[in-house]
Amino acid sequence: VTQQATEFSYLTTYTHKTNSKTKLPKDVKWKPPKEHFYKLNTYGAYSQHKAGIGGVFRNSEADWILGFAGAAPCHSAIFLELYALEKGLKYAYERNITPLEVEVDTKDIIFLLYAENFALSNIIADCRYYLGQLGNPVVKHAYREQNMLADQLDKEGHNIGNVWSPRVFKVVPIFAAPTFEKDKDCMNHGYSAQQHSWHSYSGNLAQLSYVVISCHDDNSNRMTMTTVNSSSSLRLGTTTIACNREPVRLQP
Repeated sequence: VTQQATEFSYLTTYTHKTNSKTKLPKDVKWKPPKEHFYKLNTYGAYSQHKAGIGGVFRNSEADWILGFAGAAPCHSAIFLELYALEKGLKYAYERNITPLEVEVDTKDIIFLLYAENFALSNIIADCRYYLGQLGNPVVKHAYREQNMLADQLDKEGHNIGNVWSPRVFKVVPIFAAPTFEKDKDCMNHGYSAQQHSWHSYSGNLAQLSYVVISCHDDNSNRMTMTTVNSSSSLRLGTTTIACNREPVRLQP
């Protein structure tokens, strides 16, 4: 009982001192794992007395392999991050998603996993167990800008599933599709999040392979766009996109 109380106290009161002057590196974006590897990103947070977790596996081509989201026990922020990581590692072990790279949203988790001079909690022991079963992949820190897809799943997780059984997504869920496509597009084109916008293009529209010639809003938060080849005036087709301030792709 004493050890359990110590573990709970440590998890709920532990804070990691951060340097407020630390600046984000340039070109902060999600990066794919090495070839033939998978990457797990996890996130856990709570707000307004609701707690949720989210996580996603992608391969070196940024393809969606598996995602999960669900409600979680609302103990503390650090507990939720550990809980999200434990669930992700468990899915990787059960479904043989290896070899694996792992990224978490806070450096505190890394400290807890590898430090020796503190009372271990059951959830930390579980994380260590699954890491060992998976070949001891290194757990690294990811800035929030690199972890937006897991963050999106976490936000949805507040409202779905229950605290013991997150919902598993074998394909990209609709609510996460814009963030997923943005990460993949940034990887394919080498854009940073700050550069990924319509205004980043600084050429003449006549030089583009296509331009928008008509738009139609059907009042459903989606827009239908018709495009035409600028050199031959041939209609290329009609595309429906979500009107969520996502940039329009410019095809070379």
